[in-house]
Amino acid sequence: TVDLNAGITTNGGPVVLNAGAGGVDLAAGQTITTTAAADSGTTSGLIDINVSGTGTVNLAGNLVTTGADHATAAATASAGGAVTIDTADGTIAVAAITTTGGAATGGGASTGGAAGTITVTAAGTARDLTLNGALTALGGTGTTPGANGTVTLSATGGVVDGNAATNNVATGVLNIGDNLITLHKEKQ
Repeated sequence: TVDLNAGITTNGGPVVLNAGAGGVDLAAGQTITTTAAADSGTTSGLIDINVSGTGTVNLAGNLVTTGADHATAAATASAGGAVTIDTADGTIAVAAITTTGGAATGGGASTGGAAGTITVTAAGTARDLTLNGALTALGGTGTTPGANGTVTLSATGGVVDGNAATNNVATGVLNIGDNLITLHKEKQ
């Protein structure tokens, strides 16, 4: 069991959480952030959450792997880190996940950071994936924008819209596997 009642912040380092039947929980109002140092051009850290057995993932707090901004002329901002969440036989509920690339603000031939990928898989028997926040994987701004990322959602039960008031996904490519109950898609 991994119960997080406080956030985690790394300076571009990865966060890997492995749990068994007790699953992984992140409290509301808490955030796991892996953004790299500003002006570094270094890819932000990945977040990888793996749950075995019948454990579930319940993230009431947000995941942020946004790329760092870069203020040097003609520089490329940092790419967003990848986010992967999977269960062997459990449900998944997530709040907001942001893997957007950093902004290149220095002008000239600057390039925004590429977005990271978001992959969420609820495996097992009739296991739902519930989206309670927006998933964002867009390239960062710059003279040349960074590449948009890919969001892949898979559930053996269904992908459930728990965030009906707003759009759930902003990305370059959206892949949905298995069953779909309802989902709003925004492509920018």
